[in-house]
Amino acid sequence: MDPYYFETDKFGLSADGIHLLRSRYNYKTIEFNSIEEIYIERGRQIKNWLLALIIGIALLIAGVYAGWNVLYDYFWGTRYRFYIEEFVVPVLPLFVGVYFIYISMKKGLVMKVISEHKILKLPLGDVNKKPRINELLDFLQTNSLTKHKIRAN
Repeated sequence: MDPYYFETDKFGLSADGIHLLRSRYNYKTIEFNSIEEIYIERGRQIKNWLLALIIGIALLIAGVYAGWNVLYDYFWGTRYRFYIEEFVVPVLPLFVGVYFIYISMKKGLVMKVISEHKILKLPLGDVNKKPRINELLDFLQTNSLTKHKIRAN
């Protein structure tokens, strides 16, 4: 197997093409000949960001509602016995909801690969790692099969 010139947890680039990876195992290869255009732009880091945002907002609302009911019963209710679980359970949906909202709003550099009938969006990871992005651009611009297909925004 050829070494990868550039590698993230989602894909790797070699002389053969773009290798889609799962746990560093190549499950699909897109050859450079079948690629029409490659864009490097700023975008969302996950595919279903809208679904994650909706789930996060729903969990946040559920956690706030449950927490409000527990606090209302504790301070102004007529019950005299409370269990610690009543206070902990509303906190879990709050934290998960905030996390989902955070990952759905996260933006970074994305490599959009347009091939014959498919558009792939591959996250490049952290924007602060500029030397790695420069390595990727250098490889794509010096490769004879991709140098006229790359567009960086």
